Amino acid sequence: MKFRLSILMIAAALVSGTPAFAVGSQPPAPPANAAGASATTVTLKPVLKTGLELRYRVKIDRTDSNIVPKAMMQMAPAVKSDPPKATTPEVEVPKSDAPHSDPQLTDPAPKMDPSPKLMDVPQGGMLSAVDGAVHEEGQPEMSAARSQPADASEPPAKAQEPVKKDDGAETVQATSRVVVETVQVIRVKDAGDGGASMELVIESIKADVKMPEWTEAYDSTKPEDDKDRDNRALQAFKPLVGLIMTLTTDKDGNIATVTGNETFQGTGSMARYIQQLTGTDNIRIYWNMALHAKKGGGTLNVGDTWTNEEAINAKQMGAKFEMLTTNTLRAVTGGVASVDSTGSMRLVPFDAARKPPFDLTDAKLLATSTWDATDGFAKTLEFERSFRLDGSAQGFPLSRQSVIKTMFERVK
Repeated sequence: MKFRLSILMIAAALVSGTPAFAVGSQPPAPPANAAGASATTVTLKPVLKTGLELRYRVKIDRTDSNIVPKAMMQMAPAVKSDPPKATTPEVEVPKSDAPHSDPQLTDPAPKMDPSPKLMDVPQGGMLSAVDGAVHEEGQPEMSAARSQPADASEPPAKAQEPVKKDDGAETVQATSRVVVETVQVIRVKDAGDGGASMELVIESIKADVKMPEWTEAYDSTKPEDDKDRDNRALQAFKPLVGLIMTLTTDKDGNIATVTGNETFQGTGSMARYIQQLTGTDNIRIYWNMALHAKKGGGTLNVGDTWTNEEAINAKQMGAKFEMLTTNTLRAVTGGVASVDSTGSMRLVPFDAARKPPFDLTDAKLLATSTWDATDGFAKTLEFERSFRLDGSAQGFPLSRQSVIKTMFERVK
C-alpha cells in the first residue's frame, strides 16, 4: 500500500513540477531568505563593492528643553540669532581614543575652563543661552553673538512662562523641536581589501523648525517664492542640499574618515541640528549603525547578544560622550533579521584631572533594526538617544534635557 502511494505521489510530482518527499516525512524547510520562512541562524556580513549604491530616507527628530534662571536672561543683552551660513571655517576637534575614532582628529585635548563665563555665552535667543556652555556634537558651536550685530528690527522674543524648580529659584524653560527628513545616498567609488572610498550625498531635505521665538519650515522638493527670502529654516538647510561628502572605511567596513563637510557645520542655535547631518562623529556613528548590525559581521543565532561602542567629541566641555549598546538578535523571518538594542552613555573628560562643567544624567539608548539577510545591510533602523546635562556658568545653574530620535529606511 505504501509502495503504491509513493508511486502515485511521484507521478503527481512529475505532472505538477513539485518535488516529492517520502511518505511520513516532513517537507523540506524553505531557505531562510524565502518569504515567510523562519530561521535560527543568519550571516550578516555586508560587502562594500565598487559601484554599490544604497539609498536611505533618514529622519532626525530632536527636542531640546533648556532651563535657565530668569535673572540670567535679564542680564543678557538681546541679540539677533541668525541662521547658520555655509561658510563657517573648519574647526579642529580633539582626538578620541574610543574604538573607531576618527584618525583625522589629531589635536591634543583642549584646555577646559571649568566655569564658562556668562559673557562668553551666546545670547541669540533662549536656547543659545545654554549653547555656549553646553554643546554635545562633533564640532564646537560658533557664537552668533560674536559674529552678528544687534538688530533693532528683530521682533521681540516671545515671553516665556517662569517655572519653579525644586530649589525654589525662579527659572525660565524654553523648548525647541527640529524635525529634518532627508534622502541620502551612499555610492561606493572604490573598494578593496584595505577598505572602501564612498560618496555620501544629501539629495533632499524637509525641515520643520520650532524654536521658542519662531517657527518655520523648508522643503527642498518645492519651488521657492518671495516669502522664502527671510525663511530661516531655508537659509539654514538649503546649503546642504546636494552636498557631497567623501567617506573612507577600514578593512572591516567601519567609517574611518569624513571629508567635504568642513564648511557646513553651522553657527548659533541651529548648529546642533546642522551637525546631525554633517558632523563627522554623527556621520560615522549613524552610518556605522546602518551598515553593520555587528562590527566585523559574522554568523549569528537567534538570542545571541553582542556590544558596539561609539563616541562623540564635545570639545567645549573638554570631554566625549561614550556610547555602549548591547544588541540581541530577536528573530529571522522571511529573509529579514530583527535586532533589539539597549545602551548607556557616559561623559568622559579628555583630561582625567579636569572634571567637565556639566554632569550627565538620565542617559538612555534604545534601538530596533531590521536587516536584509541577503546583502547584510539595514532595511530599517530606529535609534533614540535621551539625556540630561546639569551644570552652571558664572554661578548660574543651567540644565538641558535632549531627546534625539533617528530613523533610517532603505528605499529603492
